[in-house]
Formats: sequence, C-alpha cells, structure tokens
Amino acid sequence: MQFKPIVFEGFNGRDEALRKIIRYITYTPMYYRTNDLGHSQRVCWLVEELIPLAEKVYGSNFDGEKARTLARVHDDAEIITGDIQLGNKLLMTAEELAKVKYDEENAIEIISKRFPKSINGYSYRELLLHSLKKDCLEALLVKFCDKLDAFGEALHELAAGNRVFETGLPIGVRPPKDTYTKILSTFSQTHPEISALMSEDHPLFKPPQNIIFSSPSFHTEESILKKTGHIHYDYWKELTLKKGGQQGLRMLIERVE
Repeated sequence: MQFKPIVFEGFNGRDEALRKIIRYITYTPMYYRTNDLGHSQRVCWLVEELIPLAEKVYGSNFDGEKARTLARVHDDAEIITGDIQLGNKLLMTAEELAKVKYDEENAIEIISKRFPKSINGYSYRELLLHSLKKDCLEALLVKFCDKLDAFGEALHELAAGNRVFETGLPIGVRPPKDTYTKILSTFSQTHPEISALMSEDHPLFKPPQNIIFSSPSFHTEESILKKTGHIHYDYWKELTLKKGGQQGLRMLIERVE
C-alpha cells in the first residue's frame, strides 16, 4: 500500500525536540544510538506493514490512517517528561508507576496546547490520550510495533558486538532481547483485544527464538544486506532500507558512539 506523507504543519520545534530524546539512555555505549524522532518513524513503517491485515480482520472498526498518525506522535509527551526506559519501569512500585502515568497525563495537556489541535485530520490531544490509555485497536497495534522497534534496536547492537546489550541495566533487569522476546511472545495474551489480528500468518507475529549472533561485527553497506536468520531483526532491517532509502541506510550503518 502507498501512504501519503503525514505533514506536521505548525508543529514548530517538534522534530528537533524528539531528536534530542535519546533511547536506551542507561546503556553506554550504544554504537548506533537512536532517538525518538527516528523511532517514531520506524514504528509508523511497521504499522503501515500491518495495516492491510488489520483492515482485513477488523474491517471498518480499524482506521489505518489513525494508526499511522498515532505511530508518529505516540512518544510526543516525552518532549515534556523525557524517556523513561522500560528497564526502569520494570523495577517500579505501583505507586511509582501511577506517578509516571500522572506525569504523562499532565505532559499531554501541556504539549497539546503547544502545538496545533489536529494532525492529519485527527485531534492531537486525543491521539496522545489513546497512546497513554491503549484504549483502541489502533493504539494496541502501535504499542506492538513500538516493542518491535525497540527489539530491533537492541538486536542491531548485539549484531554489532555491543556486549553492553547482553546485560540487564539497571541491575536486576533482564537483557533487552530477553525482555522483548517475552513481551512479543505473550502480546496476544496480555492484550486479547488484538489477538484476532495476531493469529494471522505474518513473520512479525511469530514468537522470537534463538537470538544468537555467531559472528558479530560493525555494520556496513554490504553486511546490512545479509540475512541473520532472526525473522524479526531481518524484517526490521529490510523495512528500514525499503521505507527509508538512503536515510534508512544511514540509520543502520552510521556509528554514533
């Protein structure tokens, strides 16, 4: 399917603010360090890949344009709150998690007043609230693709030989590949509302297995094209190249740290 670009007219300073929010902040180094701007674009690309299946399964109950627009803005509240890494959340108490949700709700009210009221025909504030509450099919698909992209980022580091990503940081948290393997493998059980979609035959819905890179090395234009045998990682790389072109190639091979 061909999709029209989502134009963020009037969202002055948004791209720059998202670019400054770095991901996996507690992991140093991260050779191919990512940020929220690139992440939101990749999540949108993943969502676009799955929209045809979602429309087949849910028909008029699923809005593909809403899903891809939500993908692009799903982390905008972090412009106010900053990124709270999943590893930190896994160690939080119920009270601490409630405080995180409260802060994000406040951030949504602040950021929705800073930028235009609508984007691509949808209420900007309502999209951000959907992202927080995960209260619609589109938000659940975005959440799944959000975890897929985080998984791809971590595997990209492991494939480059970054041993930092073999550990769990902060202490007591499982390594990212293990954390995301569990999340992706159990997603349809933890979110049964979207289980009908995830029962479809698609590579991204298969449970990850045997995440081992026998000969890790820094990525090059040649190596990035080689199959690794890891379904999700290979799909993630190929999609980045297909959708991103030269920008996607730079995302994958330009070492930042």
